[in-house]
Amino acid sequence: MKQNRHCFTLVEILMVTGMICMIAALIVVAYNGVYRSWSTGNTVATMKAAHLALDRYMLENNSYPVQAWDNGNNGSSAGYLRFSTNSSSAPSVVKLAKDILQECAPYSYETSNHVVIFDDFGAKPPATPNAIHYVFPYGNRGFALMSKGKDGVWGGNDDIIYLSAGDPDHGLKPGFYNCSIESDGDIASYTDIEPIAQ
Repeated sequence: MKQNRHCFTLVEILMVTGMICMIAALIVVAYNGVYRSWSTGNTVATMKAAHLALDRYMLENNSYPVQAWDNGNNGSSAGYLRFSTNSSSAPSVVKLAKDILQECAPYSYETSNHVVIFDDFGAKPPATPNAIHYVFPYGNRGFALMSKGKDGVWGGNDDIIYLSAGDPDHGLKPGFYNCSIESDGDIASYTDIEPIAQ
């Protein structure tokens, strides 16, 4: 007596394999979008915390701390949001550094008597993270905080900037924006700038 055995045909196997591949591709795309959104949210939250600490400093000292942009050239990192905890520094700066260390945790750390904050896109300490940059004055109005974004380099529309006083010349209100930031700290194009929902 001959038994009929049902087997999957090649067409059925290929259809199931194709559907599994499509579902896997959708999951990967969705995960990357969620991860980027999550990292952007964490970076924005860190910048907000730094902004609050800087505002307290301004209320107590009638000015924001001056820090010039130099993009870390010549071994200097003056552009980074980096303030000294050394006791020989001005007490107001040491207090600011300690406030930033506390307010921006876990995206802040102390190294070589300085506090540095970093974004959520790159490496984490003890590896060297992507530091958030601080510039005051920025465009003769307030200060700016900047992150290199997901790709870790200046340029590209994934950079993040916080403009504390906005930019009325270009119709920008105070807030967070995705844009392309040039290596000198200027916004590359005002036509490609997008606000980040907060």
